[in-house]
Order: sequence, then C-alpha cells, then structure tokens
Amino acid sequence: MVPPKDPYIQVRVLDDIGEVLLSDQSANLACHSMHFLKRIDAEQFISQGLMEELTD
Repeated sequence: MVPPKDPYIQVRVLDDIGEVLLSDQSANLACHSMHFLKRIDAEQFISQGLMEELTD
C-alpha cells in the first residue's frame, strides 16, 4: 500500500510571481524565496515551471 502524499510541501520560487491569494492565505512569491505551502496550491505553479518542490 502506498502512503498518501503529504498535503504540505516545501517549495522554492524560480521566477517572481508576486502577491497571490492561496486557499488559506496570501503570499508574496518572490524569486528565490522558499515557502511551506499546501500541495494543491503549489501544483499549478510547479507545472508552469515557476517553482520547484524541495525534497530531503
């Protein structure tokens, strides 16, 4: 059995996105900043190449 993915992930912003409204907060997503976001909020930016998931 595969465990579910963690609902929160750590990400690094690769391009200046600016101030955005996420599902439960607003955040200034500046280039090279790191954030701990809900996976569902980060996935759209990751798929567009605007941020990357940081892994251990």
